[in-house]
Amino acid sequence: MTHPRERHWSALRAVCAVPAVCGSLVVLGIAFAAAGEWAVLVLAGWLLPAVALLFRPFERLSVHLVYDYCWPNPDEAATLDPLRRLALQRAGLDDAVADWYVRRNGEVGVNGFAAGGRSLAVSRGMIEACQSGRLTEGQAVAMLTHELGHLVGRATRFNLALGWLCAPWRISAGLVGAVVRGIARRAPGARVGWLLMPVAGGIAIVQLAQQGQWPSVAVLVGLGLVVWVQPLVDAVLRRDSEHAADAYTARLGGGADLAAALREFHDGHSGGRWRASHPPLASRVERLTAAPAA
Repeated sequence: MTHPRERHWSALRAVCAVPAVCGSLVVLGIAFAAAGEWAVLVLAGWLLPAVALLFRPFERLSVHLVYDYCWPNPDEAATLDPLRRLALQRAGLDDAVADWYVRRNGEVGVNGFAAGGRSLAVSRGMIEACQSGRLTEGQAVAMLTHELGHLVGRATRFNLALGWLCAPWRISAGLVGAVVRGIARRAPGARVGWLLMPVAGGIAIVQLAQQGQWPSVAVLVGLGLVVWVQPLVDAVLRRDSEHAADAYTARLGGGADLAAALREFHDGHSGGRWRASHPPLASRVERLTAAPAA
């Protein structure tokens, strides 16, 4: 069996998410401070779903509720099943390695998705493109092989659990960010202040360190990691895992087909921004067409 480059992407993303998880702990601690001894039970109740999401039944429920993954209907299964079998045969994987779904949201275009440790989905648009002949069998199999590469490379193993653990922080940060953006739109000077916040934070950290105020230094450093550093590092890991799944597909002989599918149905992911989750299209196509098949 051919494997992606040996790197546990989900474990790396879990380490990267530690500051955001700590932020969630702080948010929950503040929210339930008045609960006294019951606050411990609240935190335990928050942790238990994250553990449950590592198991197949709870993963199935989660991807259905969160990502709108649905079991294929007979018409969709008639199109998907032969492609799925070809992709598994090409990868040398057993059918039990993944649960296969269809995502019927019309906004996702022609695409494939991996979630958790065992969940793979294709968009309804991909099913229709296969049925109309716009997407060839080889291109469809290459796209499925790419998604299998995410599972084999363990790129998505912990993403459901991490999404749950980071949710309190992200919701709180989103609300604060919305308020700040609203103020910035009405007060141009506030926008400049927001841009200068990293500089001001750095100066404050130096001054507090000189005064020996280490708890305050730790708070400011942690806030900087969560707000600015962690999202950038996570984006780098996600782009690198995309390249690894592309390389996996290329080694199994699907590089040219995947490159052709990307050119035709590229979903608009921008590689120019630091927070982009996918590499630039040109970079992916160049690597896919240059990589030798096994």
